[in-house]
Amino acid sequence: MAKTGLISRRSGEATILLAAAVYIIQRLATHWRIIRRTRNLGPAPIVSLEADGALTARIDDGGVTLDGGGRSRRLEYVDCEEAEDAGGLIYLWPRDGAPIVLPARALGDGEARRLVAQIKQRIGRMRPL
Repeated sequence: MAKTGLISRRSGEATILLAAAVYIIQRLATHWRIIRRTRNLGPAPIVSLEADGALTARIDDGGVTLDGGGRSRRLEYVDCEEAEDAGGLIYLWPRDGAPIVLPARALGDGEARRLVAQIKQRIGRMRPL
């Protein structure tokens, strides 16, 4: 709108700076929340699976399953609050309990971003109204 003259140039620049600051604050708050939740929940659910050997993740239309040593942990998309790609890890946040964490490095270039987008779309479709 500043380019068309509807608002002054200074107002346009201030709006862009304010929007950038709000975006950065939102991302920092999200990152802080990830770290806080991970520390509070502890690694116990994943460690118990890892103790039995290597983990295998299966992603399907209904959810994500971690298999390891004859045991498995499943998280349905309908029970998910959010999915995020942060720091080379993909977090699937349930409404209650510990998250499922998948390594993004196991996927090809750009695949993690595409996978997170697909999972977010599935969570949005299955989210109760």
